[in-house]
Amino acid sequence: HWWILLLDLPAEMARPDFSEVMSVEILTGTNASLGEKEFELKHITLTGKVISKANFYLAIIITWLIFLFIIIGYRLFQLKKAFNDSQQKQSYLKEIANQDQLTQLLNRRAIDKLFTQMQKNWITKQESYSLIIIDIDHFKDFNDNYGHAMGDEVLKILADCLLNHSRKQDYVGRWGGEEFIILLPFSTSDEAVLNAERLRILIENLVLSDGLTVTASFGVSTASRHLSIEQTFEQADV
Repeated sequence: HWWILLLDLPAEMARPDFSEVMSVEILTGTNASLGEKEFELKHITLTGKVISKANFYLAIIITWLIFLFIIIGYRLFQLKKAFNDSQQKQSYLKEIANQDQLTQLLNRRAIDKLFTQMQKNWITKQESYSLIIIDIDHFKDFNDNYGHAMGDEVLKILADCLLNHSRKQDYVGRWGGEEFIILLPFSTSDEAVLNAERLRILIENLVLSDGLTVTASFGVSTASRHLSIEQTFEQADV
């Protein structure tokens, strides 16, 4: 009241406007005595659109369901990621278990498994196969005269040559030391000999660091009903 009288406000501004009120404070005036006071609120009227209790609970349920689905989705994502990581790790471990670390060719363990399987296929299905064994000539001289780094370079260069110039269906591996082996599925003896001669010439024409060259000896064998797996290998071993 004192505010209206002091400012001489017009009648239309004499009543309070609560259209944008965020909070309401009740004042008792400066002459009120100290102590506890009681105020009784008789009535509150809300205007505008008010959400019903049913819709309010429904909104809570939907919010919780969305939250639950997010948690489940995130958990599934984590599990899938962990599974993929595990698969990649197993694939990597399997790969390095079957791979020669220097040349990146199949190692002796992997070749031995393939060799055994081809022999079984030959016995049960008559699926012919051949093998070529390659032995680098005078490899010890490379290590003795030029060091092991040059020896490793020779092995890697020959490995790339054998891998890049073999048939797609052939298996190229390092048998050990300076020995390499190639398994040729569905191959006759003549086909194996032609492949061996072609690879021998390619290796003979390779030029290493400092203009060095290298040669290799080749042995060829083809599966036969008269030969065991050991005899087939020994026939090609040079």
